[in-house]
Parts: sequence; C-alpha cells; structure tokens
Amino acid sequence: MELRKLLLKNYLKKKPGEILKLAVKRMLPGGPLAKKQLTKLKIYVGSDHPHSSQNPQVIDLTKLNNKNLLRN
Repeated sequence: MELRKLLLKNYLKKKPGEILKLAVKRMLPGGPLAKKQLTKLKIYVGSDHPHSSQNPQVIDLTKLNNKNLLRN
C-alpha cells in the first residue's frame, strides 16, 4: 500500500471529520473571508446531530384552482 493511503486510514480512525474540513478548506481561497466561513462549518460524525430535518408538505394544485387541471 502507498504511504498516503496508510496515513489516510489512520487519520480516518482518529479524526474522521477533519478530512472533510481540510477538503473544504483547500477549495476556498485564502484570506479572512475563508477563515470566517470555516469557523461556521459544522461537521458531525455519524447520524446524530442537533438539527431537525425539513418536513415538506405536498400541495395538490388541482384542488386549489380549476385552471391547473390537465385537459386532453
């Protein structure tokens, strides 16, 4: 195996979120704005996080207005 792959495996075991953070950091241009954006970046390992998902609701447009019906 290559040395890079071995280092990556070790890094994944120790700090799995840091790999994504480094990837995002390298995509951003250098400067104070990038540093500020990185401080707002939140990466959670696993499926547990404090944010709730959105609950979209289906809107039936045909019931709202007759003009929305498909005519053959």
